[in-house]
Amino acid sequence: MKLFSLLFALFFYLPLQASPSLPDSVVQEALKLHLDQDPQWLNLLNYRRDDWFTKQSQADSPLFFFAEEGKRSPRMELEATIRAIFDPAVTRKSPEGNLQERAQCLFPGRFLYLTRKLPGVSWPQVSCQRFENFRSILDAHSATYVFSSYYMNNPASAYGHSFLRLNRGSSSLNEKKYELIDFGVGFSGIPEGATPSSYAIMGLLGMFTGRFEVLPYYFKVREYNNFESRDLWEYDLNLSQDEVDLLVAHIYELQQAHFDYWYFTENCSYRIIAALDAVRPSLGLIDKTKRAVMPGDTMILVYSSQGLVQKTNYRPSGRATFEARLNTLDNSAKSKFAEFIQSEKVDVLTESSDEKERQELLDTAIDYVDFRYADQVLQQKGQFKLKKEILIARAEVNRVSPELTAPVPELDAPHQAHGSFRAKGGYLHRNQQDLMTLGHRFALHDLLDPVRGYPAYSEMQMIQTDFSYNPDAGRVQFEKIGLIEIVSLSNWEIFSHLPSWRLKVGWDRDYQTECAYDCMPLSLQGGIGISKELFHSFTASAWLRAGFAYDEGFVNDKFRMGAGPAILIRYNLKDSFSLLGEAWYRYDNHGSLDEYRDLFAGAQINLSKDIGLRLGAKNDEEYKAEINFYY
Repeated sequence: MKLFSLLFALFFYLPLQASPSLPDSVVQEALKLHLDQDPQWLNLLNYRRDDWFTKQSQADSPLFFFAEEGKRSPRMELEATIRAIFDPAVTRKSPEGNLQERAQCLFPGRFLYLTRKLPGVSWPQVSCQRFENFRSILDAHSATYVFSSYYMNNPASAYGHSFLRLNRGSSSLNEKKYELIDFGVGFSGIPEGATPSSYAIMGLLGMFTGRFEVLPYYFKVREYNNFESRDLWEYDLNLSQDEVDLLVAHIYELQQAHFDYWYFTENCSYRIIAALDAVRPSLGLIDKTKRAVMPGDTMILVYSSQGLVQKTNYRPSGRATFEARLNTLDNSAKSKFAEFIQSEKVDVLTESSDEKERQELLDTAIDYVDFRYADQVLQQKGQFKLKKEILIARAEVNRVSPELTAPVPELDAPHQAHGSFRAKGGYLHRNQQDLMTLGHRFALHDLLDPVRGYPAYSEMQMIQTDFSYNPDAGRVQFEKIGLIEIVSLSNWEIFSHLPSWRLKVGWDRDYQTECAYDCMPLSLQGGIGISKELFHSFTASAWLRAGFAYDEGFVNDKFRMGAGPAILIRYNLKDSFSLLGEAWYRYDNHGSLDEYRDLFAGAQINLSKDIGLRLGAKNDEEYKAEINFYY
């Protein structure tokens, strides 16, 4: 009898036990198709090759993986994910903690990918209420890449910002698009524990936690267009509905992960284009990025990807809207509006007997208050009362406002900008010596560079290194190590009295410091002034500048410091030619013996968007000619 039982088991039970389970067979099929090395699988889980040539995910949340070694092993994570999808016992709490969710509900992007790659598999059917609600609310039918222009008054936004807009199908009606009911998707660092002084350092060292965030688009418009007066450039993407569906599912699962936020590498723009790579791996946007990822550069990458961008739209800032409205006034109305700005009395706007003029003045005043006091209006305090008075006066004028269309500043479109890196080579004549020069700038733009795609009245430079070679002496030396240089030339207008300002930190070789020839002092400079565009593209500025320099080679004290007036002029001709001149007198701590007079004149002829010929002279002892290459 025992022998019979054994034979029965051998013939019937063992073959059944040896046949692979459904999850096992799916895993085998996935590995047979090499899905663990499929670019889309790698992109969905953010696997990248690091500096040590090993591949690991950039996601830093353990809950983003099912396999213990999932962060470093695409294969083990693929196997673990498939098994988790089939195993009802594998659940995790939803981010809110109120639901125990299956794998396909927590990671619908991965699940959608697998179902498309393995359509013949009988996948478990699970109700994912939370994800279905998310997808239903977004109702995404297309996507738009949005670039928020440079904002010099916020260090975190000085290089621009980019995010996605998911466009609802219901936001299109009567051939019009109502973007404000769409949703914006952004990635940002959470500055926990940061102070104003430590913010930049923590951002540079990746000490912030970065997370994705989905908000109504009007929140984004209010933040950038209204509060910060930044133009938004919107690039509609040519994505299929299948790609949009995967994008929505991928963004959903990314919200449950966190990443280290690095200011110049893994930043907002990097994560957005990584998400686009996940839904269309052939774009390869991440592989085309440079060592440092600048939002402007990623904008150029997206725009230059063949067939990806199908339409461009410009959403003017609050300031641009107000200026457009102001320009509709005739000279008489402009004079009255100037009186209003001085007094901010609504009576000034309603004195006219001309109904059309009253309507135009009051409309302009509404835009003025929205632009100038955006935060007070939102919080219903301060000048919110003034806006209410204007609105009441406007309600008494029975005249419909004509539709306002702000002109598109074509020259400012970010996709036209030069690359953020600059390399240069040239010739320098100084103190009767002829030197050959080489240099490189990490970022971004100065006042002589081509203005196309950049703010016309500002300069932001970081990590600049210049060398010179003296062929007679056979000597190579640093000419400059620039850490940061910022110049903001805010145009002084009747409605905006923002001062111009500047900051510079670095080491510059300077022959006026009464030290040995090789002296290269640490230089700290700052200034505040007033700038005015006197006529088109010609700006003049008056400054009070201060400087501090330190070097062991200085005669007497090892430092110099002083302050004095400066004058700056700048002219730009249709992006083809730029001219800059500045004179600075500085009275130093050592009195008249150390008076400092600095005269500088420079010009650049732009041979193309990426190449410029620059000439410069400093006082009567230094002359140079350089070729700049932007990439």
